[in-house]
Amino acid sequence: DENFCPACGQKNDIRRLNIRNFFTTFINNFFNFDGKIWKTIITLIKHPARVAINYIQGKRSSYSNPFKFLLQVSIVYFLLVGLLEYLPNKHDFKIRINNDLSIDEDKMNHKKSVWQTQFDSINKTTHFVSILQSDTTSNKVKDSIYQALLSIANDSTRVKLKHGKVISISASKQKLLYKYLKDKGIEYQYFPKVKDSLAFASLGVFDKMGELYSLVSLRPYNKMDTEEILPHLNIAPNIKNKMALRLAQKINLFLLEAKSRKMIKQSIISKITFALFFILPVVALFIRLFYYKSPYSYTEILVFVFYIQSVYFFVLLTKHLWELIPIFEYFSTILDLWFVYYLYRSFYNFFKQKKLLTGFKLIFLIIPTYLISAGIGFLMITLLAFVL
Repeated sequence: DENFCPACGQKNDIRRLNIRNFFTTFINNFFNFDGKIWKTIITLIKHPARVAINYIQGKRSSYSNPFKFLLQVSIVYFLLVGLLEYLPNKHDFKIRINNDLSIDEDKMNHKKSVWQTQFDSINKTTHFVSILQSDTTSNKVKDSIYQALLSIANDSTRVKLKHGKVISISASKQKLLYKYLKDKGIEYQYFPKVKDSLAFASLGVFDKMGELYSLVSLRPYNKMDTEEILPHLNIAPNIKNKMALRLAQKINLFLLEAKSRKMIKQSIISKITFALFFILPVVALFIRLFYYKSPYSYTEILVFVFYIQSVYFFVLLTKHLWELIPIFEYFSTILDLWFVYYLYRSFYNFFKQKKLLTGFKLIFLIIPTYLISAGIGFLMITLLAFVL
């Protein structure tokens, strides 16, 4: 007979579940919280630190749980950012058109003819074409000729940006070399090896990655997976070498393929929310040390930090939405300045210290600590995105 349960407060609803009321309940629970979420958002923005103070003092029925609130805000943020990438953007469309029109066939043909002339000149003195075409030439000799030709073609390993596209100069010359040899009827499979396998074994993972990077960009390695490449490299197939090789492959793909860059970016974004719940407790610990005389406990400061991070996600989301409208593109700096002021007001209201001291701690202690922690976290998740 009651509208609500006197024990737990649940609404009296004995209707049979159907698709409509099931999803209505889900949406209401996620976005409504009986008005909690909207009150939390409005109070957070209008009154810095008030939500955290009220929540710590026991007024918790009016506000969303800080942990749950941050999780939901971060999920909504990353979902919307992912959706925004698929929306038509005039600015991006203009860049794509310019990229497509930037291809100059005359320059490409000129570049091809220059390298063809150079290889023809080398062939006149060394006769490498006839040697490679001969069935009696040993694989060892062919390998040495290929390595010498690649050394000539690979005289520059620089990578440059052109109209927003990453272009490997060496990779383009290697393609011209293989095209030149293919035109001569030569399609011998050359597998470059690590020069000094003993010296290579003593290197660290990242040094090994540097050594292997120039190899995995070459044919036929650039078309093979990790397990296929290892037997040809003249190195032990251990975990350390596999990790270095995988990193080299991922970086090579990241620089040369837009699809790979997008996949790695999505992998990084998917791990940021997870990483935040490890980074923010570290930041809260440092803040507790900076305010060691504060009556607030570590857990209470962590509540404050979670609410601050939630506001930062709202700032980032607003900036993304503004970028869709050209006239608002330059307002991002204003939002950044507003958030710095918001931080100052939050710390001043929460810890009740002098204004000058609050500003000093914010600029020289708290912001650097957050940036360092976020930077380390970002490097870790980026490394995971490349390795996994």
